Amino acid sequence: MYLCIAPGSRPSPVAAAAASHKLITCISCFDERSLAYHAVGYGRGSHIPAVAITSSGTAVSNLLPAVVEASQDFVPLILRKSKRKIGFEASTSRQGKSGRYV
Repeated sequence: MYLCIAPGSRPSPVAAAAASHKLITCISCFDERSLAYHAVGYGRGSHIPAVAITSSGTAVSNLLPAVVEASQDFVPLILRKSKRKIGFEASTSRQGKSGRYV
């Protein structure tokens, strides 16, 4: 399995667990858009979906251009967002930013 992880406090438990697993390859990108395009490139080259992991909110919106490209080119891609801990959620509306592409 190939994980592309955007660093931050929310995805760090997943990153720590994945990094210690010998069957998982992890890379880290500070920019979510670059992270998503890296995952698309891996999926395009290997025909195996990469997993892009990021925090929620606007970080997920930065994945959208790569998600659209993957969808149009039939490239496998898995997205995972990390939520805030229970009790720390902001009272914002949950909007589907990716629409039909996800």
